[in-house]
Amino acid sequence: DARKYESVQGWIASEEGWPSLLSRDKENSASGFDDHLGHFLEAACGEVDLGRKPEDLKEVLTEVVLGSPAICASRSLRRVAPELDRHSPALMNASAQIADGFRSLFNSPDVRSMVESDDAPYWRQVLKYCARYDLQAILDEYVHSLRESLGLIDAPAETVVREIAGVIRSVLSIRVSALDMDDFNPEAEDGKSKFKVRCRYALRFADLKGDSEQVLYRAGVVREAFNSPFRPFILASTSIGQEGLDFHSYCHRIWHWNLPQNPVDLEQREGRVNRYKGHAIRKNVARSIGLKGLRDGWRGKDPWEGLFWLAKRDLRDKGKFQTEITPYWIYEEVEDPYRVERLVPLPPFSSEQARFRGLKKSLAVYRLALGQPRQEDLVAYLAEST
Repeated sequence: DARKYESVQGWIASEEGWPSLLSRDKENSASGFDDHLGHFLEAACGEVDLGRKPEDLKEVLTEVVLGSPAICASRSLRRVAPELDRHSPALMNASAQIADGFRSLFNSPDVRSMVESDDAPYWRQVLKYCARYDLQAILDEYVHSLRESLGLIDAPAETVVREIAGVIRSVLSIRVSALDMDDFNPEAEDGKSKFKVRCRYALRFADLKGDSEQVLYRAGVVREAFNSPFRPFILASTSIGQEGLDFHSYCHRIWHWNLPQNPVDLEQREGRVNRYKGHAIRKNVARSIGLKGLRDGWRGKDPWEGLFWLAKRDLRDKGKFQTEITPYWIYEEVEDPYRVERLVPLPPFSSEQARFRGLKKSLAVYRLALGQPRQEDLVAYLAEST
């Protein structure tokens, strides 16, 4: 490798290459990994006697090719930026940055407890885990989604991979937050006492604070993390999240803790997970086209661009493709398609039971009047007439 890929060797040694991505915080740097990187560079320069070839070298290299987060990230990024050379510094920097985020994720105690299972070195267990659960496919979908959500369609290739890598690394490196909880305590002056709960997989949509009340992440980072295939998987929001914010990238189920007052607010809430190339839409497209359809009908780089191109072609062949609404906003060309799911907890004898029936009726009327002049008057008229 050192003889064949001198440019890679230079990138490893350059201050603007791999080392620049590691010890940014010198006081809390991962010195063990820095030492490992230095030893790797010595080996790449031929300064280390590698000794006898290991008997399991082929197996290990296969695991690296299939499951290494850095290699999977490099393939995914190059599929959305095919003009970049495989060994370009921009691509390798971005791939290493994403891999560093995965290193943070897999080193966390909760993730380690789920992955660690046998006596093999933990790094090999991580490789097998990533290959078994298809990290490559996960990153292909996520990178495709980020390129569009970040507005990078027409951006230079270097900008595309740099911006995408920055978001993925911040998402993977999100730390545990602490939530204040109230507990009933008759001995306390106000009848309650406070305690903290540490959260990993469920977060509230707000600034995240640590145990010392210092803000760890802003609400925007929480939103980016929820709009990813990684944690948090549950996001709790008040009505502040019902307008102007998108949560559709990896969510098609919304739980209404309480009902809004009118159909407009209900539509706004559910519209947060019912958007362009939403989660339900992508699942339907993937089920409809499948790997066989993608393999037989697409020769491009980005597999998700190919899936939607094939879905559009399929609709056109059936005479169903008329506008850009399909297949990007609506696509149900499968049996029992995925749809946005509305979950409303209705306690027995609650006043919201009757109000929910009326709200659903008025929502249907509102959708009929959507986009019409004097919309409120039309909704009122239709509601009285039905």
